[in-house]
Amino acid sequence: MKFDEKSNYEIDEVVNICFIFHFHQPYWQPYKIWKKIYSKSYQPWFNLLSEMISNPHFYINIHFSGPFLIRVYQNNRNHIEIIKKLINNPKINLIAGFVDEAFVQLSSRPDDILFQLKSYLDLFRKIFKVNPKELFGIHVVERELSARLAQKIAHASKFLDLTPLIYLDAETYFESYAVKPGDSMDLYYKYFNIRDPVHRTVIPFIPNEGLNFIFKDEIEGMPIYTIPMHSKYRYYLLKRKKRNQNDISITPLDYLNLILNEKKKILKYSKKLGNNIKPIILIFSDAERLGQWSGEPKEDLIWLKDLFKLIIKNKSLNLTTLRSYFHEQGFLDTYPIKISNSYPEFKNWSANRGIRGLIFSDPKLRKVYCQTLYLENLQNRIDTLFIKKLKREFSYSSKVKDIGVNIFSNLLYSPDRFYLIKEIAKTFENPIVSKLYHVINRLRNMSYIEDGKWATRHPNFGNQPHLDSMALSFLDIAEFLCFRMLDHLNQNHCFDMIKLIDWNKNGLKEILLQNIFQKVIISLKGSHIIFHQIRSTKLIKSNDNEILSLLSPIINYKQIDRSTENLSTNICFTEPDSELETNFGDHGSRKEKCRNSFRINISIEENGISTYLGNFSDSLFIIDKKDNLSINLKCKKNFKYKNKNFNFLLKKHFYLDKSELNIDLEVELLNNDNIQENIIIIPELVFTLLPSNGLDFTPEYYIDFRLFNISNYKTLYEIETSCLELIDNKLKFKKSIIKNIRMEPCKSIFIMPKIVESNNKIRNPKISINLKEDCINSLKKIEISPAIKHFYRSVFLNENSLLNYHTGGIKIQPHLILSKSNNQKFGFNINYDLDENFNRTCGNPQSISLLNIKKVKNPK
Repeated sequence: MKFDEKSNYEIDEVVNICFIFHFHQPYWQPYKIWKKIYSKSYQPWFNLLSEMISNPHFYINIHFSGPFLIRVYQNNRNHIEIIKKLINNPKINLIAGFVDEAFVQLSSRPDDILFQLKSYLDLFRKIFKVNPKELFGIHVVERELSARLAQKIAHASKFLDLTPLIYLDAETYFESYAVKPGDSMDLYYKYFNIRDPVHRTVIPFIPNEGLNFIFKDEIEGMPIYTIPMHSKYRYYLLKRKKRNQNDISITPLDYLNLILNEKKKILKYSKKLGNNIKPIILIFSDAERLGQWSGEPKEDLIWLKDLFKLIIKNKSLNLTTLRSYFHEQGFLDTYPIKISNSYPEFKNWSANRGIRGLIFSDPKLRKVYCQTLYLENLQNRIDTLFIKKLKREFSYSSKVKDIGVNIFSNLLYSPDRFYLIKEIAKTFENPIVSKLYHVINRLRNMSYIEDGKWATRHPNFGNQPHLDSMALSFLDIAEFLCFRMLDHLNQNHCFDMIKLIDWNKNGLKEILLQNIFQKVIISLKGSHIIFHQIRSTKLIKSNDNEILSLLSPIINYKQIDRSTENLSTNICFTEPDSELETNFGDHGSRKEKCRNSFRINISIEENGISTYLGNFSDSLFIIDKKDNLSINLKCKKNFKYKNKNFNFLLKKHFYLDKSELNIDLEVELLNNDNIQENIIIIPELVFTLLPSNGLDFTPEYYIDFRLFNISNYKTLYEIETSCLELIDNKLKFKKSIIKNIRMEPCKSIFIMPKIVESNNKIRNPKISINLKEDCINSLKKIEISPAIKHFYRSVFLNENSLLNYHTGGIKIQPHLILSKSNNQKFGFNINYDLDENFNRTCGNPQSISLLNIKKVKNPK
């Protein structure tokens, strides 16, 4: 691509240029990453704005996300003062948005859009102490709009007196060509295989070069305004360097000429469309593109300043804001304009539906969403109880008694539902009811976090599951509070629960085991633990006021950190695993699976050589018995080895006892004749390890072993771990280095992270894996390794997909020898303590550091 620097352009016809920059960091971003981005990107940005604002021709649009404002308010109060100065300056237009930068498209409730927008205005008012009337436009993730979401935005905007103006990705939402006979999108040809030369589209469309206006649409009689944004302007911005030999670099003059080259086409279509409206080029970008993406803030700053100056100097271009353009130029009323991908054929249903489509391919996100749905249903139950209460009081009036049914059945579908229910809750004598309801709704909305469900999924962005795991913590606390609410509403309920439920919406029933301390979801396919949320005694024993006090900084937008991890956390939540992928043919399509916990592998050892035989992961287990908080599962499976059949009966017994999860295995070799080989049973115990130190990003994890100090134990065994080193500030595996430790039989294994919170408070939670007597007697070896080594391997650069303990969790594999009787039981007990102040014993020979945080010189 080349740009003509000497082209002649008409300067009497002006095209407007509208820059929009989006400032956002997700909740729970580790402090060190935030600090780095702030110094490399946001600090230069504030310096640039302070300098450029004095230029009379400089205009710009900015959206600060709610999580960004909260973080700045928490850590950089002096920059809040800088933002305050921007609010009333007509040359800088601030754009409203969703308070949590949330993907509320995932919500099944009709009221979350209004809640999100109103909460953003409340946050704005709280931080800046001004009325947010200067906010103009609404930021929505540029490829995530649907007709339903547009309708909710239009309604909420009317309620809040906002202008429902949103910017959309032009390539996604606006057709750029007319359908011709025989085209791939000609449905007549597609379904009937007929190329009819007479058949032509009657659907109006505007070519790509004409998509440079604000368009007015109409949703259920309410206006909504959309302005297209073209990806070429976004991706060429600040493109100072080539990525490869075939790539190009862009100078500020190149970028200017890109705009000017398009100008003539744009003006041509603007005349055809009429209305005498001057066109606008919208250039949208993430603020982090300056400084953070390149790592060179000074060079980026010079590039962007030069571009602004070139545009200001050019008389045929006019920098503007959305507010100014909307009021001075107006819009084209082109109803209907396409704003939804629901036609044709839902635009390739799985692939092109944005975050909703991602749920199909990303099992980790699916787990978050399924837990969100579980909470939504629980909150719906509470809402229904409130409405019934109001209905009973309403029915006392004979005049309206007959119409009461219709009124109250429609409240659940109201966009104002949350605010209506909250007012009903205030009628209770106990004021805690209304407060609890607000907290539940707030925590649930925060769980639809945008960045944790998109940017961090790409291997180049870190692969860290901790953002989603924090969302699960919020969801579980909200679920716990829902049960407290049911107490206040005099509803009989019990935390203890065992039932079959299609929890992950895959068409198969899963087993839900739950008590007040923990929730376990067990898949009948493979009998894996696919979800394990645990609660602390601190949460369980706190009264309502104490819980509200703990959550007050979060609910009141004063502080967002990882402090809720000591109340609830998920200990089985890993990235998808490339070793477990399912391929769908040669075209490359595939689905990756999470490692989950308690897979059962079987190996055969012959003449000292071990051979992998198989596993039960794809086998469907049947329920043998269930009682109270206990369930028995069983499955038969045949494996072949050297023309021999090995028929196994595997039984698993899961049961909860307060904060303990007990798992018993029974393995029986049904055809035990002439079997000379050793059979090795290898369970996989998988646990999540989150970033333990968000301040300086030096995670510390330790494995400790408690041994039987009994003299009559003669058997020694090995423990193998894959170790890591911090080389040039990057965690890497030590190649071909395995730590071998021979010791007496192991009774317990402790996993201990050192958690450093944002207030420098240190916590030492502990997960205990206790081996029962039958395990200890059969134990040959314990193998410890990262639960997942690669995430989407071969899709991206393999080195970028490499995971470790820090990002993939830990996998503990006891190697258990099946006795010659060919029928044996093995038992495990998993316990946890989120509150314990546990200190590792220094110098303990049975202690292994999973992460070696001591810096070493690069061997190169």
